[in-house]
Amino acid sequence: MGKRNRKNQGKVEQLVDENVLPFLEVGYEENDPLFSMGIHPSEPIFLSGLVSGNVYLYRYDLERLKDYCLENYLKPNGKSLIHKDTGDETEKSKEIWKVQNNLQFRNISKKSQNDESDEEGGIVLGWKTKRHKGSCRSICLENSGEYVYTVGIDKVIKKASIETGKVICKTDFKKSIGEDVNSMILSNSNSFLICGTELGDIKVFDTRSLNVVFDISKVHNDQVNSMINCSATSNYQVYSVGSTTLSKVDFRKGIISQSDDQDDEILSLCFPDIEDSSTIVCGMSEGIVTVWKDKNKFQDQLTRVKISPDVSVDAVISTMDYDKDEGNCFWCGDSNGMLNKIDCKKGKIVEMRVHDETGEVLDLDIDYDYRLVSSSMEKLKIWDSFDFEKEADEDPDSSFDSDSDSDSDSD
Repeated sequence: MGKRNRKNQGKVEQLVDENVLPFLEVGYEENDPLFSMGIHPSEPIFLSGLVSGNVYLYRYDLERLKDYCLENYLKPNGKSLIHKDTGDETEKSKEIWKVQNNLQFRNISKKSQNDESDEEGGIVLGWKTKRHKGSCRSICLENSGEYVYTVGIDKVIKKASIETGKVICKTDFKKSIGEDVNSMILSNSNSFLICGTELGDIKVFDTRSLNVVFDISKVHNDQVNSMINCSATSNYQVYSVGSTTLSKVDFRKGIISQSDDQDDEILSLCFPDIEDSSTIVCGMSEGIVTVWKDKNKFQDQLTRVKISPDVSVDAVISTMDYDKDEGNCFWCGDSNGMLNKIDCKKGKIVEMRVHDETGEVLDLDIDYDYRLVSSSMEKLKIWDSFDFEKEADEDPDSSFDSDSDSDSDSD
């Protein structure tokens, strides 16, 4: 993590689509950066877990955000966006609806939320809480969207209501486990909360009581970096990556199969096609994405896709766009701050987006409407394909007028 390389800037510029921009960018304070995020499976909700241990829940309305942008910004030259308030054509930015300071100033009342003229109503703070003593290391949500689970460096797991943020139950594993939890996922069907530790173990908790029900030791030689369920074969199995190996684990039997030592740390994994768990892609620390088949028990890699030398691929996730990609494509985020869309079947990058010029992409997710969500310690972005130039041409009210907002609030 943290490796950066700018040698391939020309290639990046060719593949970056200027019309694909984030609907929303949230900035986080330098002294309290983003450490983990959670995305609701069926509603426009995201959660931020910070280094301070605070957890924030926000609701967003992308239609209102889009309308606000069309009313207040213009894309006059097809390349850059100009803030309508300033009228200064030298002031160019693609971060047109950037929100700073963890959105604390957008704690909007119910009255203003229902006010259609409220330009800030596109994103609203639902609740915030001091959830952990120290950083919030991981967040995951149940498929029902009813409960959220968080784990902190204080070695406490908490289950809370999404609606209110109120803690339902918690467990302190300082004595029972002792080691820190590095990654966390929920079973797709069983009442299991699956945790990977910094010592390479996997602990399985019952979500109803948060008691440990399975304990698999030394799955990897170092911390468990990432896990995914393999529900297609068994509700008791997961794939995990850590150190330099990829493993398939059964909670009742232990390690079923494991790759050879790759001489390269494996940081992330996903299924390109979430309905087919036979093909797995892994992000590596040396700028490679590897493709594996479960049927050969990880004896050899099927394909290697080069992202960029001297970067690490810290996050991967399926696009879940079956109409367009037919289950062949996935996103990966690297330490250059780039988002790369890869066609697994073709074995090449087909699209790029810039998440951050200075910070690495640490996490990826897909929101309820299959939009990409990316995060670094400094920023969280929700993306969508939207042609601002076309929309501005079709909307007569979106024309640029430097004097129209001269009396607007500078904030």
